[in-house]
Amino acid sequence: MSRSIVRLALVPLFFSTGCDSLSANSFAGTIVEMTLSGVTPNGADDHFELWSRDANDDIIRVNGIFDVVDPVTKKQLHAFNGFTVRPAVLMGDQCMIDGKGNLLVSAAAYPTPVTFNGVPQSPEEQAAQVRTRIGQLTTSSICDGSGGNPSSHCGRETATLLGLVPWNPIPPPAAFSALTFNSSAADRLAACTEYWQNPLAYTPNPAQLTAPLHGTIWGFLSYTTLNPPGNFDGIRIDSPVNLAGIQELWITTETLPAGMAPGTDFVDPKNRGPVYVQGTPDPGGNEVVHFDLAAPFGATGGASGTAALEVNLDQDNVQF
Repeated sequence: MSRSIVRLALVPLFFSTGCDSLSANSFAGTIVEMTLSGVTPNGADDHFELWSRDANDDIIRVNGIFDVVDPVTKKQLHAFNGFTVRPAVLMGDQCMIDGKGNLLVSAAAYPTPVTFNGVPQSPEEQAAQVRTRIGQLTTSSICDGSGGNPSSHCGRETATLLGLVPWNPIPPPAAFSALTFNSSAADRLAACTEYWQNPLAYTPNPAQLTAPLHGTIWGFLSYTTLNPPGNFDGIRIDSPVNLAGIQELWITTETLPAGMAPGTDFVDPKNRGPVYVQGTPDPGGNEVVHFDLAAPFGATGGASGTAALEVNLDQDNVQF
């Protein structure tokens, strides 16, 4: 082989390691970093909506990016409106299962003994580890004793960890609602598989709360555990909406009108629900707009929070 041929063979490799390999597509949307406290879980027929007012006095309904493939239409879904506050994890969640339909809080999900760092653990001891973790994030009043659940499945905190998940307007199938602790693994697997056909269906992962078994979670409301001490506080919403020039940010509570069938997007931007928390910009950092959020004057409850919006991310002048 001649030297000229060797040099030509190296040309593609040379260009592949150039500046283009360090480039990244610009993000023209907005990253919303929030904290919320004093918020109670949403009811079955209501949810939260996030709104903003821009420099032109236009009102924008802010949604979140949620890239999944719809199992029915096989189309890519990119963003959904609305948010729901709910317990991040519960002992009696009927779809926290293994691949055969066994509940992760039961010994049936761990068919053989294992050894961790030289310490043997039976199937029941492995299940107890999962229950202990969930117990550190739920109250003693949430024992899920109904439906045949053992009375030992109880929390031990003074409050339950709450998470912010996408609003799911579609009610769960009847088979899912009928599940109990004593349902067979086969029935549970079938019901959960049907439930998971909805890309917004949320099932927590007790081993890693930030990576649900199904669905997504935007983050957690302010929460401190006592036994053992720990802290959760932070919500991140990536939105495709560019909120540069934002003048106001607020959250409303939207309630399903009487007589309207579930599963419809009933939110009317021109007739919004009551304001839950609101705020106007205060000094922020570089390309960051900061808000202190509080309940309207005279409103009941003590909900509050903060929001830092990273805008103009597509205008970053950092060069590589």
